[in-house]
Amino acid sequence: MVLPCICRKKKALQGIPCKQTRREETCLAMGSIAQTLIQMELGWQIAKSQVMEIIRRNQEEGLVLQPSNTRKIEFLCSCCGCCCSIESGPYNG
Repeated sequence: MVLPCICRKKKALQGIPCKQTRREETCLAMGSIAQTLIQMELGWQIAKSQVMEIIRRNQEEGLVLQPSNTRKIEFLCSCCGCCCSIESGPYNG
């Protein structure tokens, strides 16, 4: 399933548009997490060919694929340096 990138959504609400892409629907969820998000109406189911097209477009636009840190991938985010927390700069901890 595909869902809007929460990082880009947050920045857009702050009035800071993404410099990397205008698309928000760049993140993917799989398995039971996907089913839950669909039930919550936070995303929608798409065909495998659509998944591959989203991934291709994300890579063409310079987004970095970031899978969830689990044995079985639940999320596949497509991050940018201007919006996404995981790509926002050096660790400050």
